[in-house]
Amino acid sequence: MLPTRPINRITVSVAAGLMALAGCTVGPDYQRPGIRTPGQFNAPSEKPGSATSSATNAPASPEALATWWTLMNDTTLDSLVQRSIAGNLDIRIARARTREARALRGATGSALNPIVELGSGAERRRESDKLDGGSFDNGGGDTTLFETGLDASWELDVFGRVRREIEAADGDLAASIENQRDVLVTLIAETALTYTELRGFQRRLFVVNESIRAQRESVGLIDSRFQAGLSSELQVSQSRSQLAIRESLIPALQTSIRASIHRLGVLVGQHPADLISLLGPPKPIPTGPAEIPLGLPSDLLLRRPDLRRAERQLAAATARIGVETADLYPRFSLTGRFGFAAGEFSDQFDMNARNWSFGPTVRWRLFDRSQIRNEIVVAGARQEQSLLAYEKSILVALEEVENAVVRFHQEQVRRQSLVGAVAASQRAVDLATDRFTAEIDDYLNVLEGQKTLYEAQDQLAQSELDSATAIVAVYKALGGGWTDDRVVEDNSASRPADAPSIPAEPQQE
Repeated sequence: MLPTRPINRITVSVAAGLMALAGCTVGPDYQRPGIRTPGQFNAPSEKPGSATSSATNAPASPEALATWWTLMNDTTLDSLVQRSIAGNLDIRIARARTREARALRGATGSALNPIVELGSGAERRRESDKLDGGSFDNGGGDTTLFETGLDASWELDVFGRVRREIEAADGDLAASIENQRDVLVTLIAETALTYTELRGFQRRLFVVNESIRAQRESVGLIDSRFQAGLSSELQVSQSRSQLAIRESLIPALQTSIRASIHRLGVLVGQHPADLISLLGPPKPIPTGPAEIPLGLPSDLLLRRPDLRRAERQLAAATARIGVETADLYPRFSLTGRFGFAAGEFSDQFDMNARNWSFGPTVRWRLFDRSQIRNEIVVAGARQEQSLLAYEKSILVALEEVENAVVRFHQEQVRRQSLVGAVAASQRAVDLATDRFTAEIDDYLNVLEGQKTLYEAQDQLAQSELDSATAIVAVYKALGGGWTDDRVVEDNSASRPADAPSIPAEPQQE
């Protein structure tokens, strides 16, 4: 048997050597990919008119983007956005997922620390009489054992497996935070979009009611002339037919109005019908700013939460290659135990009853190398998928901005044309009515003029709605709204270096 002192020296030397090696990290180190973006957005350089809005490549103000809905100049919309931020269930789900990811990150990080367990127990047992070389009597009998002790183990992260797991957990946590921000961007945009649709439906209902009022006056005029023998029954029927057609449009618009109110109720986290009294009275369609600064396309990589999330997912996938690669190498641990064992309860803490052990252990997957290498290939393929998904999400983001800008610009042109069309149609109706009253033209010209006027007015109302929703689409595509300090929790440890600081999330009620 070796002397005790040399054994202790060998054990300590081995442990010291393993700890000195615990600085190597296998697997690829993550580097943020360099993605080429255009120098500027293809915003139309010409303006439809001096009074219309436009989008430019001027630098976008972070403060304006953070609260872009306030630029719509509607206090009701401002209130709805704040209420949706405070009460929306999707936001609360995203917060819970962020807390889950933060807890998982903490659990992963604790793997670097030693594990110490306290155990205590009592055991009553009997040994076999035949254990001593086949003897029928080896002094066996019933015995009692009392044990109390500390068991400790500490895996030395020699090849960086745990550190790569922590890197992956950091990426998952950061991706969860960016997902929460993305939910916020989507929520604000959906609230604003639904609200503008509500006001658009109310505006179109007003146009229909005005056309019904005018048509009823025409029906009354034709009836009077028919009673006087100045008009035919055909003209009466035509007038009443136009009135019925107008009245048939009301139920569909009222249904759309109620559906929009119900949707807004759910968005703010309330029962669908809770906002009927607040939103039932009509208000104008909200208007946006005269100019929307777009900034540079490269700014999207920092502003849009979905792009930041994809980049963090790529970082996590890269770290997991290292986790799988570490299985090619042995895993070293230091284990130890100190405790007491005695046959009598009163003796179990006697110093003569103490026992201890200490030494390094090694585990190495030597006979399933093929499986390990396939797992590394799987991790590499997933990392490649994450990279391609990141590149695709950037292209989609650029597409969304370009499409939103084109739609915004063209809607201004369409709206300006419709303003002129409504004015010309109203003039045509007035002239046709005067000529019919003077018995110069047939009533058919009045009916055609009224029909054209209503269609122009309805298209103008729809264009005003489309202009407002186009503004919402531009700001959503730019990633506006995600820096709201009442929603996103601060997590400076996992936040990318170029991310702005976000104040802490308020406590849940």
